[in-house]
Amino acid sequence: MVISIRGDRGLPGLPGLPGAGGLRGIVGLPGTMGLRGQPGLAGYP
Repeated sequence: MVISIRGDRGLPGLPGLPGAGGLRGIVGLPGTMGLRGQPGLAGYP
């Protein structure tokens, strides 16, 4: 049997919105094989 190939990674999360302490961004969308994307970057303080 052919081994399943890894799908593309999810898209990176959106940057966090500005606010007290900097809120975290949205988590990246799932990729082809359901792999989670990179977490969103922290927002500016």
